[in-house]
Amino acid sequence: MKPIRLLFGLSESNMARMGRLANRAKRSRRATPRAGVSKGLAVGAVLLVIIIGAAVSAYVAFNNSSTSAVSSSSSTQATPTTSSSSVLQTTTLASTTSTALLSSSVVATTSQAATSSTVSSNCRIQSQSASPQLISSISSADNGSAIIFDSSNGLLYSVSYPPSGSGTLWAINGSTDSVSTSVTVGGAPMAVAYDTSNGNIYVSNDYSGTVSVISGSTDRLLKTVSVGGGPFGVTYDPLNNDVYVANEVGNTVSVISAETNTVIATVNVGNATGPFGIGGAGPVFVALDPANGDLYVANSGASVVSVISGATNRLVANIQVGTSPLDILYDPSNGDMYVGNYNFGNVSLSVISGSNNKVLHYIQLGSVVQSFTGLARFPQGLGYDPCNGNIYALNSYTNATYVVSSSNNSIIATIPVAAGPSGLIFDSHDGDVYVIGTQSVTVISGTTVSDTITTSGYPAALAFDPSNNQVYVAGSDAVYVLS
Repeated sequence: MKPIRLLFGLSESNMARMGRLANRAKRSRRATPRAGVSKGLAVGAVLLVIIIGAAVSAYVAFNNSSTSAVSSSSSTQATPTTSSSSVLQTTTLASTTSTALLSSSVVATTSQAATSSTVSSNCRIQSQSASPQLISSISSADNGSAIIFDSSNGLLYSVSYPPSGSGTLWAINGSTDSVSTSVTVGGAPMAVAYDTSNGNIYVSNDYSGTVSVISGSTDRLLKTVSVGGGPFGVTYDPLNNDVYVANEVGNTVSVISAETNTVIATVNVGNATGPFGIGGAGPVFVALDPANGDLYVANSGASVVSVISGATNRLVANIQVGTSPLDILYDPSNGDMYVGNYNFGNVSLSVISGSNNKVLHYIQLGSVVQSFTGLARFPQGLGYDPCNGNIYALNSYTNATYVVSSSNNSIIATIPVAAGPSGLIFDSHDGDVYVIGTQSVTVISGTTVSDTITTSGYPAALAFDPSNNQVYVAGSDAVYVLS
């Protein structure tokens, strides 16, 4: 499985599928006492963060083992986290991409077949001998914003987003739960994805306007690629061997050839003229549909999802969805795209058909908040569970995880979780879902919370390592290892 934002796919760690948004919120509070990730941000602070180029946090991408991502997942993604991020990785449940992911998120992942797959029959739950616990912390890898598992070399990669200066990519050996090496990347690294064909790592650097390319075989910086303004979500497409980077400030998507690590196309997508749109951010996450080969871009400010042909790298459609779409996740069981719309007080999912790019369903997640008291929370995170085909969506307004059946797109469960949920990932060994929140990780078994694990810092993204069946959480003061 791969990091979040994604339960399925290998995205911008999309996994997580949306820990990056929570992480950004955290950065804006570094000089003041923290109120918790994704929680209690003053609206004015949110606008300020967005004005300086911040936006949302994990997409869906593919992994070559078995779905993970958060996307993410997203991710994608691997945002959740993602999603996406497959992300997301973001990420990044199956991601995507850290995604997250996100995973999506990320991010989240079965084989890279270019068709929709059905619910996995091999992903089955093993009986746990004990409840999940925090078994160690890798303190050197602090200031985490994204994390993914690279199945090509068996290492985990966590990205650190420091208060100032350049970021760092940490290579973590899961057999020893220690850092094997580190690589300096650009300013404000937000998302991470990897190329399943050669294991190379791609890190989007928001403040630098670049993508750092790191060799998965030597863990050395290969190249720094200049892209558009405010690069955020990043997703690898195994169908054409290209990498897609969402530039939230430039309202473009940069297409990088993974063979030459050069930009081969720049696609104009959404804009920042839509409704509130989390401050008017542009494109934030990208998810791949492996059945039709197209890329789907969530444009927050324009409240549309842009569709890019993977064959021509040209814009082929703009799909109107709910207000402020952020996270996006591909569902391999039905071939649809799920879009998380996170307007303040109104959290919903738009379901897009992958066959005709039409919105099939609109799903309200929780009650609508009509007014604010000076504080606002960011709902975030989508994930796909390959064991049952369900979609998991987080809402930090209601501090709940919503389980949506992909067979009829109805909410089948609402699970209260710890405050400030911001990313999730699926554990293919035990069948559990891990949700990060404010200094906590909630473990969901089925539709019931089985455990809540307290962390010393603020989690931002997650990844699952199938080689040791451990969950790794990138946090503000360490990478936390759960087993």
